[in-house]
Amino acid sequence: MSSLKHFASKPEEKEDARYRFYGVAINKKGAFELGARPVIYLPDNEGDWIPQDQKWRHVRYEYGEVDWTHEREWRKKGNLDLTEVVGIYIICWHSNEIEKIKESMSEDVAKKVRGFLPMLHLNMML
Repeated sequence: MSSLKHFASKPEEKEDARYRFYGVAINKKGAFELGARPVIYLPDNEGDWIPQDQKWRHVRYEYGEVDWTHEREWRKKGNLDLTEVVGIYIICWHSNEIEKIKESMSEDVAKKVRGFLPMLHLNMML
């Protein structure tokens, strides 16, 4: 999370930013148990050994040209049902957004929320 401040944009910054300070944090073990896996970073021409049913994990990597390894991404084939995880943390920009976010959640997901992580405050500490 400490590198997030280097490539995410604040809400008031450019609209076409790739990343914002919003998200959901879940336990890695819990995600794994639900079928999530780390992606496999490889050039497209080196991925032939990956079984067909695991191709969804492949992310193109070309040294010096295409490199997303800093994301340390995990994926799950299909949708991840947040009601199936033990608990979640909601990442937001400012604590004044928490009530609005709570209002937008389904009751089942809201039961899983363990807390909110306002990135404005965390970003100042890093």
